[in-house]
Amino acid sequence: MKLNPRRHELLSVYLLGFGTLFLYLGYFTQCFISESVIHSVHIKDPSRISGFAGYYGQAYHYTAFAISSLFTAGLQHYLASKWILVLSTVLFAVYHLGFFYINSYYFYFSQVLMGFAYSLYNNGEGAYIAEHSSRKTVESNTGIETAVGHSSMFVGGIVLFLVFYFIPQDVSESSSHYRSFSEEHIQAIYGLFFIFSLVAIAIFALLPVKQYDSIASNSPRIIPCFKDQMKNLGKTFIHPNMILLSVTFFYMGFLVSFFVGIYPTTLSFTSSLSQDVYIVALYSLFVGLAELSGGVIIRPMIKQCKNYKLHLIMLVHVIVVTLAVAIFQLSVPERSTIEPNDGGALMFQPKISKALRTTIAHSHQLRERNIVIAKKLCVTGMTLHSTTQLREHFSRSKNAKKRTLRDSKRPMRKLTSKLNISPTLMRRVVKRELGFHPYEIRRMHMFTEKMKVNRYDKARKLLSKCLPSTVRSPFSPSVMARAGITAAGKTPLVFVEGNVKMKAKYYQREILLKVVVLWTSKHFGPQNWTFQQDWATAHGTQTTPELCQQQSPDSWPSNSSGLNPMDFAIFSISANKPSRASCSNFDSLTVASVKSWDEISEDELRPIVGTFERRLRACVTAEGKYFDHLMN
Repeated sequence: MKLNPRRHELLSVYLLGFGTLFLYLGYFTQCFISESVIHSVHIKDPSRISGFAGYYGQAYHYTAFAISSLFTAGLQHYLASKWILVLSTVLFAVYHLGFFYINSYYFYFSQVLMGFAYSLYNNGEGAYIAEHSSRKTVESNTGIETAVGHSSMFVGGIVLFLVFYFIPQDVSESSSHYRSFSEEHIQAIYGLFFIFSLVAIAIFALLPVKQYDSIASNSPRIIPCFKDQMKNLGKTFIHPNMILLSVTFFYMGFLVSFFVGIYPTTLSFTSSLSQDVYIVALYSLFVGLAELSGGVIIRPMIKQCKNYKLHLIMLVHVIVVTLAVAIFQLSVPERSTIEPNDGGALMFQPKISKALRTTIAHSHQLRERNIVIAKKLCVTGMTLHSTTQLREHFSRSKNAKKRTLRDSKRPMRKLTSKLNISPTLMRRVVKRELGFHPYEIRRMHMFTEKMKVNRYDKARKLLSKCLPSTVRSPFSPSVMARAGITAAGKTPLVFVEGNVKMKAKYYQREILLKVVVLWTSKHFGPQNWTFQQDWATAHGTQTTPELCQQQSPDSWPSNSSGLNPMDFAIFSISANKPSRASCSNFDSLTVASVKSWDEISEDELRPIVGTFERRLRACVTAEGKYFDHLMN
């Protein structure tokens, strides 16, 4: 059957597109996993290849591509575009063969060959389209070839899904904290890529060569010498427009290397992301989908904007790339671009699906081993460990919540010990999830119903006797007194009149010099003694400590009531002895206070002072904090 010129063009373009598709299936797809594969080989045998050879190889590849692009265009004058495509695809296949046994020499050499092959392919592709397109059909033919051939990332994602599904991870790979590959796994994957390259070679070899009114056939064929080509190339380099465009060329080089090589590697090197063996396949699938959607969505928008087409493309590009890079930065750990790690991301932490967690939990209930579960579900050992820990955490939290609601009056310390959980988890359940607040249970007298009624009746009777016309004193009798104790005695009780303000001079003259110094000199004689006082206003004035240092070098002010025997013992004893109800004036209260003070014997003082050393040790043990709980 004889084809008309247009159908002949479409056949040629579709064959070129399918050949490109199979070529790129191996090329772009392997770029996503090459560094992870090389690193897996390096971990098992560091002498074979460097751990960063994947990145180094890409540097060799891009450098060879840039340099070879300067002169490969001239090969079109000596070799048909069809055979340029075949030659480039053969070199791609040679690269894939090197992964059947990886070593550094062949790897770097094949990377250089692949850079040269890529430049050959670009020139051959453009030349073949020019040979099989007229000026009217060149735009549509280019769109068809691009749509078919450059959908390789989308199709490559599907291929990776199938590869990872039918060639599951080995046990050694599943137990790793990052995405790793065994030798058999690598050979199977790159063997498939080699087959794709062979299919591409066959398609390119069968490309039609006949031309109908093509651009190439209507253009004059001039074969310049190599020297003239270099001169023209030099003039192009120094052209102002080319200098401006070189900035965008550098930018696109960085962008392509990042999206094709660096970011897919972070997905394999991040422990939390590598829990899903299909993560790289998903990335390839969505990148390909974005390429296809760009033609469907962006192209109609460009056609509608007649005056600002270039501005619209640039604006959409800037917005999309900025958002993508920001999400990348927030979703992967800092060092995942260069080495496997189990660090956390800045903001977005990955989570496994509920169905996968349920399946792992059910497998554990069936008492299956972790290795078997990892191989069956295609997850890493890190995933199993984290999922098991999370399940146990929620189980303990649920049990703690139920037990607390059932017995809310039981102390948290006892519940923590009973449930065998950490105090931190118990506090989180009680305070955050249940909204409870712990309180100290104080011992109080429990009233029966009969006692409550009796108290109520008596209170009503007593209130009925309080006549409104009765004038009563608004304050109970009180008096300020000063006193001190030792293990073998106590100072006299010194009263301060109600109209006297306790200032520093009065305190030093009337209390310290007239009472404390005189009494201690008689009581202790030449023995050393320590003077303790609290931080009242008159006691803390600058002149008071100076006077205390002169009279008693071991002066030591009290910093808390727990370290002051007068506070933690004496005041409570003396306050219970006089009956304040029977003291109606100052004189009667003074007499009652002196009587209760005199009733305190040395037998009571000796154990009180004796506990002071124990309290000091408890204060040291608590590091100066609250220590009363250590005194029980």
